[in-house]
Amino acid sequence: MNVPNNLYAFKEAFDELRRMKPGNADGKQIVITTEVDTDNEGNEIERYLHASGCEGDFWETSLAKEVIFGSAIGGEKALAQILWHMIFWGFSTQVDPLESLPENEYERKVKEFERKGKIQRLIDRIMYASPAYALCPENRRDGILTIDPAAEQVTPQRFRYLFDTSEITLTEFFSRTVLKDGRASYISKNIADYYTADPVKYTKAIVLLETSVEHPLRVSEFKPLQASLERITGHCGHTCLLFGKQQDLAHDIHILIALSR
Repeated sequence: MNVPNNLYAFKEAFDELRRMKPGNADGKQIVITTEVDTDNEGNEIERYLHASGCEGDFWETSLAKEVIFGSAIGGEKALAQILWHMIFWGFSTQVDPLESLPENEYERKVKEFERKGKIQRLIDRIMYASPAYALCPENRRDGILTIDPAAEQVTPQRFRYLFDTSEITLTEFFSRTVLKDGRASYISKNIADYYTADPVKYTKAIVLLETSVEHPLRVSEFKPLQASLERITGHCGHTCLLFGKQQDLAHDIHILIALSR
């Protein structure tokens, strides 16, 4: 916030507070302290005042709070700091009448362009993984899954239907294991224990499973993952299952799910 360029607005906010009747603070306080920022070696970088307990609260409520001085500063400096925090989200409590007006044509177009931009970014993200539709065991001994050279090529046009949807929800899962073993079961357990969303209303799903080239997915990992993912996508009329690569994953697995209707 550029304070010098907004001094008039600070003055207006201050005068509005002066004529306002304090509300009920329920014993809450505003505490003035001196904060010190240091570098990694403990050397002081910056020292500044901070007023806690007033930012984002109703102005009437903050007016009723007791002010506790945790630093030896004058009342004017403390008041200025409190005022700065109180008006952080706006210089007035009045509602802008423009907010109640219906969206105009240009605002609707901006929203539609933003929506299409996000959809295109999702498509670009999927294609960045060089996805494939099908995997086949490369080695029967260890059951490593690799992209089937005979698989149909995935193209961006496959996902153009997303532009005609009314709702898209993205969900991501990462394995966060110290070792490679157990990475698939980690995600399966997370889905079983912590996934609480209701996916019933969605009609289509895109599931992208990513690993690094050095740590490909194995058959023994994929089957339990597939069963867990059906808890999320099982209600969809169609699920597009894709396999891709992402080098930054190291030995982790990443799963991106796009549900739409």
